[in-house]
Amino acid sequence: MFRALGSAPNIEYTDMLPAIRDKYQYFTQADMGNLRRVGYSNAFTPLEEAVGRYVTLFLDRADRYR
Repeated sequence: MFRALGSAPNIEYTDMLPAIRDKYQYFTQADMGNLRRVGYSNAFTPLEEAVGRYVTLFLDRADRYR
C-alpha cells in the first residue's frame, strides 16, 4: 500500500492478544489446483500489482465507492 501511494512504510506492530493467540490462523494459502482442474488457465495478477491497483483506483479517491 505504501509503495502504491509513493509513501515511506510506516507500520506499527501490536502483539497478538493472549485471549485469541491460540485461535488465530497465522498462515493461509489457497490451493489453486481445483480451479486449474476445472479449466481456469488465465494468469493471476501478482499481489503487489493487485494491491497497487486497488489502492490507486479505489482507496486513493475522494469517493471510494465509485
